[in-house]
Amino acid sequence: MHKHPAYRLSALACLVLLLVGCATPQRDWLNNPLGMADQTHRFDGPIGPPVSNADADTPPPTAHWQSAPVTTAFPFTELLPSWNVNVGEASGVKLFVRTRDAEAGEWSPWLYTGSWGATTDAGKDTTDFEHGEVKVDYLVLDRPADAFELRIVFEHSGDESEDLAAWPQVRKLVAVVSGTIGDPQGRDIIVMESKPDPRAAYDPIDLAVPYRTQQALPAALRSRTCSPTSTSMVLAFRGADGPTLENAERIFDAEYDIYGNWGRAVARAGELGFDAELARFRTWAQVRDTLETGQPIIASIRFREGEFPSNPMSSTAGHLIVIRGLTAEGDAIVNDPAFREGGEAIVYKKEELARAWLGHGGVGYVIGERVVAPADGQGQ
Repeated sequence: MHKHPAYRLSALACLVLLLVGCATPQRDWLNNPLGMADQTHRFDGPIGPPVSNADADTPPPTAHWQSAPVTTAFPFTELLPSWNVNVGEASGVKLFVRTRDAEAGEWSPWLYTGSWGATTDAGKDTTDFEHGEVKVDYLVLDRPADAFELRIVFEHSGDESEDLAAWPQVRKLVAVVSGTIGDPQGRDIIVMESKPDPRAAYDPIDLAVPYRTQQALPAALRSRTCSPTSTSMVLAFRGADGPTLENAERIFDAEYDIYGNWGRAVARAGELGFDAELARFRTWAQVRDTLETGQPIIASIRFREGEFPSNPMSSTAGHLIVIRGLTAEGDAIVNDPAFREGGEAIVYKKEELARAWLGHGGVGYVIGERVVAPADGQGQ
């Protein structure tokens, strides 16, 4: 394989959030590390393999794209990737990341973070090293890094592999890095209050996201499909009213035997032509700002017994819901797919949901408007 010159990194297109305010000197109100910040990096596309980068000597033909090293605004310990990809039946893509240790200046090995389409197993066994591990959806480091690189491997096993148009194409590539920072002076960041806005009254928001329940799926899938069901609700809101089961089959991660892979949910929306990505939410103001643009949020939550009294579930180690609006008091209006009845437009207290969501990383799926036609065979 030959290294292709990196596409230009778009003007860091980044939003960095610093949590402020804490209940004690040791821990933040939302149980996030004190001073947690995020920076979002978006890469210009489309990204595809040029003819000069294709190597047909070894079946299947492969090619790759690699970013230039990206130096981050602060040391990070987590990296959350997502992408929008178009692939054919005989083609696929794999994503790898490596990071530079902030203290030693050494680069990690290339770590496999996920794939889309038909791919070989080459490289997929490298998911950890001495100072970090890919935990299904994202990379977690036990020592801060100050830079990263991304690599996309393109594969094609069809007879038409010499036709560049038949190869996969990555329309959008996003990496969110997160870490704790100290003194924010001199850094290009936005500082927001971490707690929900204490005002007593708001202008209410309620987006017309249609409700679906995971309990309508086959019995063997009902406890496993909150992510594709939530994704299907927002896809239907955006005009792609396809079957939940069909979306679940595409989102299913055979490598980990789960339906809850965050990146695969976003990739499914991407192949249907939507502008989709994973994001980190750290503040209630950020939630309100997003909803006010007409954008619902699919939120990844978890909580222990007694932590979320307004939720009919007593606890969960991981669950996905759709935040569709806010009441006049600022509480969340939610479509919760867990329930056969009563899950549509259910109201969850803002402090409780903030702790269950923002307090556990604040990961959200953001599925925007359709920007291109669906990939072949994926029309909805």
